[in-house]
Amino acid sequence: MTNLERARKSIDVPILPFVFPQKIPLTIRLGDILDKVVAVKYFMADMWYSRIKAVKNPNFAFGLTLSDGKIHQHYEVCHVGSIAPCLAATDYKQARMVYLEQD
Repeated sequence: MTNLERARKSIDVPILPFVFPQKIPLTIRLGDILDKVVAVKYFMADMWYSRIKAVKNPNFAFGLTLSDGKIHQHYEVCHVGSIAPCLAATDYKQARMVYLEQD
C-alpha cells in the first residue's frame, strides 16, 4: 500500500479531479500597467551595461549576468509588450526590470 492510499483511507475527504478553466485571451500587456513617468533612481545603474547578455525567452529583452557568469531569474529584463511574469517571494527585495524602448 502506498502512502497516498494510506492517506486516502485515514482521511474522509473525497479526492476530486482537477478541471482546468477555459482559456481566455491575454489582452493586457506589461506596458499597459506601468507608470508613464519614472524617477531616475529606478533606472539601471551604469555598472550593469557590461553584463548584458541575450536570452532565449521571447518575453525578455535581455539578461544581466552576475559574477558567476550566469543569468539568474531576477536579472531577466522584460519587454514592455511582454506578458508580465508571475510574482516571486523575493520580489519585495528586488523588483522585476523592464526594458523601455526609446521613442
